[in-house]
Amino acid sequence: MSPLLNVMIILFVLIGIVAIIFAYRPIWTEILNRNGIVQSEEVAIRENLKILRENNDAAKKAIAFIILMELSYVLVHTIVNQENNYDDKKQTRNFCESLTPQLIDSLNTIEGKYE
Repeated sequence: MSPLLNVMIILFVLIGIVAIIFAYRPIWTEILNRNGIVQSEEVAIRENLKILRENNDAAKKAIAFIILMELSYVLVHTIVNQENNYDDKKQTRNFCESLTPQLIDSLNTIEGKYE
């Protein structure tokens, strides 16, 4: 093979490697950042749950609960009134049907009624 062909092959391989690195760099950085974020979220969840269990100050409990909602630890249900067809009786019935004994125990635990 001619030296020019060898140089072109090496150059093509190097450009390919550089392109792959630039293409996958955002994915790798996201994975590395996500590992740190997940760990910090877990710490924040534990700390705020501890505040809910041990603190008697309503303001601190409220802030901790809001933080848990923002971290998606607590499920938040949003009612959307599309085309003006909201039925309060139907929503109330659906809510009452969703209140299982396990859910009520969980809510009471968060409120500090059961230990």
